[in-house]
Amino acid sequence: MQTTLKIASVETRTSATKGKYTYGKATMLKKDGSTREVTIMAFGAQRDSVKSFLRKGRTVRVTAVFDGGVVKILGPQAAPKAEAAAA
Repeated sequence: MQTTLKIASVETRTSATKGKYTYGKATMLKKDGSTREVTIMAFGAQRDSVKSFLRKGRTVRVTAVFDGGVVKILGPQAAPKAEAAAA
């Protein structure tokens, strides 16, 4: 799913089994205007693809899987082909 997140906090943690991962808190901004507080995580190659723009205070659009109160970030939102071609 594509989702918009306002990052409240972000840090790098280390797991004995998964190595370094990104962990943080964010507000999920829903299409209907409502919000939901969530925990965000990104691991492995997905972490590498988003770690540079997950910064406190930023609002970002990402591809993610929502699992209860945890949003597992899979990567940045893919740019539409027309926009990508123009860039």
